[in-house]
Amino acid sequence: MLLLVTLSWASSLTEVQDALAAGRCSEAAEAAKAWTAEDPTDPKAWRGVGDAARCTGNTPAALAAYRQALALRPEPGLQALVDSLAADYATVTLKIEGADAEQPPTVTVQDIGRTVRANGSALRDLSPSTKLVLEVSGEGYEPAAAPFTTGGPGSTKAVKVEVTFLGRGVVSLTGVGEGISVLVDGRPVEAGETSLVTGDHALVVKGATGERSVPLVIAEGETQSIDVSQLLPAAVTLLAIPEGTTLTFTAGPEPMDPVTTPRDEGELDEDLGIRIAPLQFEGLAAGEWVYTFEHPLLGSMEGKFFAVGGQVSAEPVAWRQLEGVATLTTAYTQYKATSGSGLGKDGWMALGGAAVGLAGVGLGAAKLFVAIEARSDAADAADRYAILVEDGDIETANLVYAQEGELRGTARSGLVVGTTVTGLGVAGVAVAVVTGKRFLANRDTTQWEPFDQ
Repeated sequence: MLLLVTLSWASSLTEVQDALAAGRCSEAAEAAKAWTAEDPTDPKAWRGVGDAARCTGNTPAALAAYRQALALRPEPGLQALVDSLAADYATVTLKIEGADAEQPPTVTVQDIGRTVRANGSALRDLSPSTKLVLEVSGEGYEPAAAPFTTGGPGSTKAVKVEVTFLGRGVVSLTGVGEGISVLVDGRPVEAGETSLVTGDHALVVKGATGERSVPLVIAEGETQSIDVSQLLPAAVTLLAIPEGTTLTFTAGPEPMDPVTTPRDEGELDEDLGIRIAPLQFEGLAAGEWVYTFEHPLLGSMEGKFFAVGGQVSAEPVAWRQLEGVATLTTAYTQYKATSGSGLGKDGWMALGGAAVGLAGVGLGAAKLFVAIEARSDAADAADRYAILVEDGDIETANLVYAQEGELRGTARSGLVVGTTVTGLGVAGVAVAVVTGKRFLANRDTTQWEPFDQ
C-alpha cells in the first residue's frame, strides 16, 4: 500500500513539473487540483497548486496554496518565498463591531469573493492602494456595505466594520409527541424554547401522515408558542362524490385551488346513471374548510369539514338532498325503460337459456348416472347367470337373465335421454352466454349521456 501511495504522488509531481517546464500552466493547474482532491493532506500537492497559480499569473491564489502547504508542513524555503511574494501585497485586519457572539455575520470583499466570519480575521494578499467594498450579510443581520482602501505594499491595515444585529426571538414548541419531528431551517429542534435570530425561517413538521412546511417569522424579543401537532398534515376523504363535481374552497386555514372530480371514474350509481367515487385530500392544514359543491346536473350547495392535524378521517357529503337528484333519477329511469336497458328480449333469452342450461345439464347428468349404474348392474347379472347355469339352477338363471335384460334396457334409454338432455343444456348455456353478452353490451351506460342532456 505504501509503495502504491508513493508511486501515486511521484507520478502526480512529475506530471505537474513536466507541464510547468513546458509552460502548460492550465495543464499543471488541473493536475495539481486532481492531486489535492486525491490527497488533501499532502503539502507537495498544495505546493504544486501554488506553482501552477504563479504560472498563470495569479499570485494571490499561489500565496493561499503555499500557506496551505506550510500549515501542513513548515518549510523554511517555501516560507521565504511566501514572505517575498507577500511583500508586494497589502493585508487588512477586520474589527467587527455590533456582532452577535453566537451568530457572527459574513463579511465578503466585493469582486474578489473572499469572506471572513470571525472578529480579527485577516484578509491577506490584497492589491495595494486599492478601493474595495466589504459587504455584510448573514442570518439576523441588516445588509450593509463598507468601502475601504487598502494600504501600500507589505502594509497591514485595520478596518472597522460596524454591523447591525436585528436581535433574537424565542419559539416555544409544544405537542412534539412520539413519531413527530421538527426542523427549523433544516436543523432538528426539540420541544420547549429555542432562541432564533429575527427574520424568516422555515418550520417543517414531520409525522405519520407526512410533512408540512410553514413559514416562521421571528420578531425581536418576542416568544412565539406553536403547537406542532396542529401543524401536522391531515388526510380527509369526502365520501361518494359524483363525477364532474367541482369543489371551490371559500374558507380554510390556507388557500386551496378548486378541485374537479374526473369523469368516468368510480362505481356506477344504479339510480342516477353517473359514477360516484371518494375524493381524497392529503397534506391539508388543520382546521375548518368551507367549500361550494357544484354539479352541472345535480345543483350546488355549501359544505364544510374539519381536518385534524396528524389524523386520517372520512366525511360524508349530503349532495343527495339536492333537487337535481330527483330529476336525474327520473330521466335515468325513463332511459332504462325505453332503451332496452331493462331485461328486454336479450335479457329474457339469457335468463331462459341459463335456466334451460342448468336444468338440462343437471337432468342429463342424473340420467347418465342412472344409465351407468344400470349397465354395471347388468354386467353383474350376466356373471350370476353364467354361474347359475353352470350349477344347474336353470329356473333361477332364467329370472336373472330377465333382470339383466331389463337393466340393459334401462341403461340404453338412460344413455339416450341423458345425452340428449345434456346437449340441450349445453345449448341453453351457449344461448345464455351469447345473449347475456349482448344484453350487457346494450346495457353499457356509455349510451347514456347524462351530461349531454
